[in-house]
Amino acid sequence: LNQEEISEAFNNLSADVDASTSSEFTVFKANFPKRNLEKVLRLYSSMLGDSVFDKREMEHEKQVIIEEILMHKDLPDQLVFDNLVKLMYSDCGIGNDIAGELDYFKKVKQEEVVSFHASHYHAKNFLVSVVGDFDFEEVKGLIKTYFDDKFNKKSKIKTKKWSKPSRVKPNVIFEKKDIA
Repeated sequence: LNQEEISEAFNNLSADVDASTSSEFTVFKANFPKRNLEKVLRLYSSMLGDSVFDKREMEHEKQVIIEEILMHKDLPDQLVFDNLVKLMYSDCGIGNDIAGELDYFKKVKQEEVVSFHASHYHAKNFLVSVVGDFDFEEVKGLIKTYFDDKFNKKSKIKTKKWSKPSRVKPNVIFEKKDIA
């Protein structure tokens, strides 16, 4: 399925979906009628496990993300917070910008994205949470079917390592920006 087909499929299931990215994980969430549980889990499984990385679409999305990075850098309060995090966590992944360095992002290749996806999007790195009036055994069986069985074939290695703050030592980041 392409991006439009996935969006249409969620809409047909009356699923209100959203996604967000932090320094340590990506969250995909959906609110939907109880009767659509299996279809929503199957759709997420397909979306995460059968992803197609079309070069043309990736270039379009890359431009959208570049614009978002540039807009983000125009928010003084966010810039101050990002610099604080960069100082506190300078020797581990959490100190990196969530979207990445702009210069690197402009150069990233399709093969690198595919490789990252293959090494990180597998069962050992997933947490599936279902909240609501659902039958536990049914949910457990569906998660096993659509996530464990499918994604365990990809990798047995758990790549997630939680970050710890570096030793905080006096430091300064100075960033000058014209305000117009």
